[in-house]
Amino acid sequence: MRTIEEFTELIDREKLNFYGITVSAGWGDKRAEFDRKNSIYYVNEIPVDICFAGDSITESFEVNAYFSKFGTVINRGIGGETIEYLAIRFPLDVVALKPKICIVSEGINNTYELYKKYSAGQKIPEEDIDNEIHKMLPYYKTIAKQCVSTGIKLIFSSVLPIGVYDFRNSFILKLNAAIEEICSEFSAKGAKICYADTYSSVVSADKIIMDDLTFGDKLHPHVLGYNKIAKALEPYIEKFIGENVL
Repeated sequence: MRTIEEFTELIDREKLNFYGITVSAGWGDKRAEFDRKNSIYYVNEIPVDICFAGDSITESFEVNAYFSKFGTVINRGIGGETIEYLAIRFPLDVVALKPKICIVSEGINNTYELYKKYSAGQKIPEEDIDNEIHKMLPYYKTIAKQCVSTGIKLIFSSVLPIGVYDFRNSFILKLNAAIEEICSEFSAKGAKICYADTYSSVVSADKIIMDDLTFGDKLHPHVLGYNKIAKALEPYIEKFIGENVL
């Protein structure tokens, strides 16, 4: 059995990366909560089969209601988070727990700065969307490299559609294509990494999230949305369960 002192040293070492960053209001509270929960798995060396990591859509996902048949499933989602902060905390909230599979869905909150401009009446050109996505991609690759180096199978799940028409529709489509390309690059080298197209499971013919899948905020799914997402994820999980990691 590992010791709590070892876990505390791990926390202290990794949290050096947290200094000076500005995060969402709930991030600090979740950090303390996850440290306590992670210590249980780490010190007692409890095997984790699947770890979900991401933003509020992941945070609200009652993953054990859908995936408990696959073993021990934990949720490390934080509302309001952007991809760079997931990459920063990934060693503590995922790698240290050594899950067999990690499922990541993150990226919509990276539109925040662009959305402030849009809300102020500014037009968002495609170039600005491309530049924002370009800044994000190294963090997805950092997460992928951490999984490869530690033998964790990684599923990047789509960024989901929103229920309104604005620049974010284009942003989401372009980002998902870029994430899928990253998965293809790593997979071509033998890595156990794949892209799960959950976007298609909840998108309407008009390329927005189906009206009946949220409680009205046109972003966060309720049970009907999560039912579709879970169904879309299952084949990817089943593919990885039992496979050997290269």
